[in-house]
Amino acid sequence: MKKIILAFMFVCPALLKAQPSGDAFRSFIPAGWELLAAASGDLNKDSIDDVAIIIEERVGSGDFGKLRNIMILFRAKDGKYSLACKGEKAVMGSESGGTMGDGFNEMKIVKGVIILNFAGGSRDQWDLTYRYRYQNGDFYMIGATNKGGNGIDSYNFDFNVNTGKMIVVKKYKSNPKKNINETRVVKKDPQPMLKSFEPWTLQYDGGVTF
Repeated sequence: MKKIILAFMFVCPALLKAQPSGDAFRSFIPAGWELLAAASGDLNKDSIDDVAIIIEERVGSGDFGKLRNIMILFRAKDGKYSLACKGEKAVMGSESGGTMGDGFNEMKIVKGVIILNFAGGSRDQWDLTYRYRYQNGDFYMIGATNKGGNGIDSYNFDFNVNTGKMIVVKKYKSNPKKNINETRVVKKDPQPMLKSFEPWTLQYDGGVTF
């Protein structure tokens, strides 16, 4: 399950080449923290690859293990980075996956969208994906998916936060008459932002949670 990238060179080797001292993204990592994952891609539509990094405490201090932060660094034409956004709650701690251990699974950038994936559980397993995009001068959540089950019953919730369209699917093998497959239109106001969002805090009627 784990796709954690512990060395940035596996993500984008070009960004490690010829970086002047003090200009590299690693200079943004504070003392007592270390790099957990990184991804590169153009996030602000200036045709220059930016960087998203996840950093982790060296020594755990949170209720769910080591705390983690996500930092979005815009890269200028001269190669220098600037901090565009920092989320102190957006990435689950190192022991957030229940009996499955670390809940963090993957971070990637696809077509200017930052995608964070988490998974965990025990008998009941879950898989959470959040999508963030730079718009209106900040990073906003544009989509979320929560799916899982226990081998008998299953669910799949998919939410387009920008449009408010939410697809809710629940399947019960023991009682198919209870199955649900519907599309809702909901409004989340204010729209969740990367700098302040915490997983599992989007809640809607019918036990729909992201």
